[in-house]
Amino acid sequence: MTDGNADNRYQILALTGGGYRGVFTAAFLAHCEKEWAFDWRERFQLFAGTSVGALLAAGLAAGRSAEDILGAMKTHGETIFARRRLDLPRRVFGSASYSTEPLKAAVEDVLGDDKDVLLSEFPGKLVVTAVNYSKGTAEIFPSFGLAGAEAPKVTLVSAILASAAAPTYFPMVKIGKHEHADGGLVANAPDLVALIESMGRQSVNLEQTYMLSIGTASWSQGVVLREEPGKPGIIRSLWGRQLVQTTMAAQESLALRQIKVLLRNRHVRIDQEPDSERAAEIRALDNASPEAFDALTYVAGEAWEECQSRQRLLDDHRLRDFFSR
Repeated sequence: MTDGNADNRYQILALTGGGYRGVFTAAFLAHCEKEWAFDWRERFQLFAGTSVGALLAAGLAAGRSAEDILGAMKTHGETIFARRRLDLPRRVFGSASYSTEPLKAAVEDVLGDDKDVLLSEFPGKLVVTAVNYSKGTAEIFPSFGLAGAEAPKVTLVSAILASAAAPTYFPMVKIGKHEHADGGLVANAPDLVALIESMGRQSVNLEQTYMLSIGTASWSQGVVLREEPGKPGIIRSLWGRQLVQTTMAAQESLALRQIKVLLRNRHVRIDQEPDSERAAEIRALDNASPEAFDALTYVAGEAWEECQSRQRLLDDHRLRDFFSR
């Protein structure tokens, strides 16, 4: 088995997709940094991420702090999700609402000196999920630190952009001859992917695996299906985004239920359903307004306080154990 912590724990950090709601994830991780003062690469043996979670996971695996990544998300958010003229007609006819270029600039800002590195050269243990739209298959991008010579000669930036190419939001990302789309379509919560990759590529023992999984302030939601199919046109195009979000939420729910069966109390999931007022502010994946940023950081603070209260009242150290053992 690959070396883990001092007590032989192999720790995985799995970060869920969710567009700008990843601010919640980054803010919660920043609380952890402030409390325990550590290097993420010393505490976790594998980083896994989907969409915005891929950006966060890659940044942490490259040595960036969650606080710095949170700052980059605040700086670039409104540029990434800037409304373009004729946005509604674009959606009606199936075009992406946003350009990839501002997102690429944000990814490069977070990665810094590692922005041009290939996955086949990246020493950190990282796995990023995407969909190979051309082949109709899931695409798993492992780094050299995880997969050795089997790591693909794909830039870290390209893998992250592919993972974040959510249908109707961003155009697909071409890598080689193939078009790629958001990994959230198959692994919005990359927890199972991370577990299987660690066991298969690193011969990690299941009983020694501990996983910290962070969500994106999600809430119970779904699509009300009608008895009669909807008519094509504007209504269906608007409903398409809800379908994408519900597909991602359903996959996330399934993956989390399955990983809990395998890891039981060695799987710690952090997420926080916002109250109705803040839910309205952050419901959309692409609302990057200052109000949305404030709402997401507030909910992350609520999640942090809830974890601290649980530890104090129940002597539950499961979160703390990832950082202070």
